[in-house]
Amino acid sequence: VRWYQTLIHLLKGNIGTGLLGLPLAVKNAGILLGPLSLLVMGVVAVHCMGILVNCAHHFCRRFQKQFLDYGGVAVYGLESTPVSCLRTYAVWGRRIVGLFLIITQLGFCCVYFVFLADNVKQV
Repeated sequence: VRWYQTLIHLLKGNIGTGLLGLPLAVKNAGILLGPLSLLVMGVVAVHCMGILVNCAHHFCRRFQKQFLDYGGVAVYGLESTPVSCLRTYAVWGRRIVGLFLIITQLGFCCVYFVFLADNVKQV
């Protein structure tokens, strides 16, 4: 499998079903609350991504690393906190982040299967 094929599969599975299911979600949320909630969630998501990237850049400079993945940012963030009880559990940061990434991907797969089944049933 080539890298671009993997990218297309990830985009199709993660973004494709979300975009195709978005009109129904906005319809169920209402004409005012749907777009407003979508806007607020988008702003929060972009803001959090910016914080994550800034933290990764900070820790890369501080610890002379080439790059950091999500788990690495969590570990270095927990190791750098002034709260001592969080520093002792920093090693769990990488595992917990990995677990939540797996849960997120399984959620995308479940949504994809439901979306696919609904559309095949209509055909």
